[in-house]
Formats: sequence, C-alpha cells, structure tokens
Amino acid sequence: MILKAIELFGFKTFAQRTRLDFGPGITAIVGPNGVGKTNLVEAFLWVLGETSARALRSTRSSDLIFNGSGGKRALSFAEVSLYLDNSEGLLPLPFSEVVITRRVLKSGESQYLLNGSPCRARDILPLLAEVGLSKNSLVVLTQGELEAVLSQRPKDRRALLESIAGAARYKIRREEALSKLEGTKANIERLSDIIAEVESQLAHLSEQAEKAERYLELVREREELRATLLARELLSAKQRRERAEREAQKVRAELEGVREEARSLEAEIERLKAKWEAARGEAESLRLLASEATLRAERIGAEATALRERLSSLQREGAEASQRGRRLREEVARLSSEVESLSKELRAREKTAFEAERSAKEAEEKARAISERANRKRAELEALSKKRLEAAKKVAALRNSLSSLEAELHRIEARRRDEKERLEGARRRMASLEKEADKANSEREALLEALERARKEVRELERETELARRRLAGAERALE
Repeated sequence: MILKAIELFGFKTFAQRTRLDFGPGITAIVGPNGVGKTNLVEAFLWVLGETSARALRSTRSSDLIFNGSGGKRALSFAEVSLYLDNSEGLLPLPFSEVVITRRVLKSGESQYLLNGSPCRARDILPLLAEVGLSKNSLVVLTQGELEAVLSQRPKDRRALLESIAGAARYKIRREEALSKLEGTKANIERLSDIIAEVESQLAHLSEQAEKAERYLELVREREELRATLLARELLSAKQRRERAEREAQKVRAELEGVREEARSLEAEIERLKAKWEAARGEAESLRLLASEATLRAERIGAEATALRERLSSLQREGAEASQRGRRLREEVARLSSEVESLSKELRAREKTAFEAERSAKEAEEKARAISERANRKRAELEALSKKRLEAAKKVAALRNSLSSLEAELHRIEARRRDEKERLEGARRRMASLEKEADKANSEREALLEALERARKEVRELERETELARRRLAGAERALE
C-alpha cells in the first residue's frame, strides 16, 4: 500500500488547503520550528483513528480546528484526506485510488468519508488495519525519543523493534485468540447448563402443553355447544320476532282497513245527516205551506159562508138582484172550485210532508244504525290498537332477548379468543424454547469448530459435545 498524498484544510495551523504529494522512496520533511511538521504527522495519525489527547496535543476535538491568527479568521471545521494507491487491490474496494477523509466540526462531531461518500469509522478503519495502516501499526518517534531508544535495555529495545516490525500485532491477535478460547469454554459450560435446563423444562412443558391443549379442546367444545345452543335460541327468537312482525303487519293492515271503513261510514253518516237536514227543512216548508193553505181555506170558507149568507139575503131581496146573484153564484162556484183545488193541494202537501217525515225517520234510523256500526268499528279499532301495542311489546321483548343473546354470544367469542391466545402463548413459549435449544445447539457447534481450530484438546470437547448433542436429540425426540 503506497501513500500518494495528504491534503489538509483547517487542521491546527493549516488555515489554507494544503496538499503534499509523496514520490517513491523515503520522504523527508524539514523546516524550522513552528512551521507544522509535527502537525503533519499528527494529521496522518488522526485520519487513521487516533483519539488520544496526548498524541494529538489537544484537550478536545474542536482544538484541532484552526482558531484564527495573523489576520486570518477562524474556521468552522477541519479535515484531512489521505490518498492511497490501490492499484494492486490490497483494499477490497472497487477503486484504484482510495481517498480516506476525516472531518471534525466545531460541535465536536466527527465524520469519515470514503472517496467523498459518508461512511462509518468502524467500516473503514478495520480495512486499513488489514493492510498495516492503523494508529497502532505505525511507529512515531518524537523529538528526544531516539536517544531514549538508544539508551534502553535490550529487552525494552527488542519490544520496540517488535512493535516496529509488526510482531506486536500478532501477539495481540494471539492474546485475543486465547481470550476467545476462554470465552468459548465459558460459553460451552453456559450452553451445557442451558441445555440441561431446557431438557428439564421440555418434559414439564410438554405435559403442561398436553393438559392445556386438552383443557382448551374441552373449553372449545363447551363453547361450541353453548354457541350452538345460543344460535338455536337466536334462530328461534328471530323466527318468533318475524312471526310477531308478520302478525303486527297483519294487524296494521286490518287496522288500516277498519280505519278506511270508519272513514267511509263517517262520510256516509255526514251525507245522510245532510239529507235528513234537507228533508227536515223540506218538511218544515211543507208544514208552513199546509198551514198557509189551511188558513187560506178557512178564510175562503169563511168568505164562502158569508157569501152564502149574503146570497140567501140577496135571494130574499128579490129578482132585482138576480144578475148580482148570478155573479155571486159564479163567484161562489169559483171560490168553491178554488177551495176544492186548495183542499187537493193541501192533501197533496200533507202527503208530501208525511213522506218527507217518513224519509227523515228512515234516515234517522239508518244514521242511528250507521252510528252504532261506527261505534262497533271504533271498539274493534281500539281492540286492534291494544293488540298492536301488545304485539309491539312482544317485538320489543324479543328484540331485547335477541340483544341479550347476541351480547352473550359476543362474550363467548371473547372468552374463546382469550383461550385461543393462551393456547397460542403456550405454543409460542414451546416454540421459543425449541428455538432456544436449536440456537444453543448452533452456538455450541460454532464454538466447537472454534475449539478445533484453537487447540489440540478438540477431541475431548467433541466427545462432550456429542454427548450434549445426543441429550438434545433425545429431548427433541421426546418433544416430538
């Protein structure tokens, strides 16, 4: 892996964007004190993940940002980019040139970029460590440390040389492998305990599951029977309600017919009353005419009597009054004829009045009969209304009963769902235990494979694992 260039902007004293290109061979950077040589080395370590305040000569991340000097304003962030040659493909990235950038903001937030795209430190730093680019794989000797190295004891100098040669990295890996080995042993012991506990629980849980399933089956049968009974009662209630509604509909139809007939009878009564009133008026008129005719006849009769008396007197008077007598006779005859005509008219009027009175009496009888019939219909109407109210009460009672049955059915369904959820919970718990056992088995197998690669004692571990596997297989068969 070849470092091609480093680019800095806002890092400590580098207020302007600065790029340094590195050619083949050894590169020496020289200059007076305070020009930024150490800052350049610190920038290189900082990109590789260095966070030590002592190594970077700062107390917090924001101290790495140029704070302004010599008339130059302070910056809001600092960033350093390393340009690496990846033409040989040492880094598993699809780039021939890899640019690693680290940026820090005034807020202290730190960011990493890979070829300009944001990424996480844990994604890129391990890749660099694989090719020997990390803060722990590089050796930086500060001013005065070279003399200290030369004056060190051979043992300490050897440790430093091993660190420079990269042997320390392998020691660290060996220690990590030994630590993983101890962790693997502890995990195997833990898994053995888990397997034993799972095996002890499986039989008990299987028995509990069988009891729970039997109980839930009985509960389900009971609820099904209750639901069947409720369904039958509900169907019967619906049928009773339908019959009551049909009966109420029939009663309403009969009631409407009675009302229509009552309205017709009332109209007939009103018509007959009007006819009776007209007949009574006509009879009264005829009575008045008859009275007038009687009075006129009496008056004419009186006049005729007077004329007869006068005629007798005139006849006694003599012949000189014969002519006058003839006139009087003619007048008497005329008056007699008129009296006869008036008598006939009176008799006719009396007959008409009698017939009118008889018609009025018949109308009164008919009106009385119609009134009695109307009263009977009203009584029937009231009876039908009472019957309708009773039918409505029955329908309301049936509806209340239906609502109660439906509510009971809902409660049964809710209890049934609760029992089902309890069964599902028990099944999920069994499945979870089975998964835990499978997971424990998988972890154990993985740990056994690690032990095979780590130490020669794998045979003993395989024997113990085989025993544990047999116990787990027996538990699984017992569970099945």
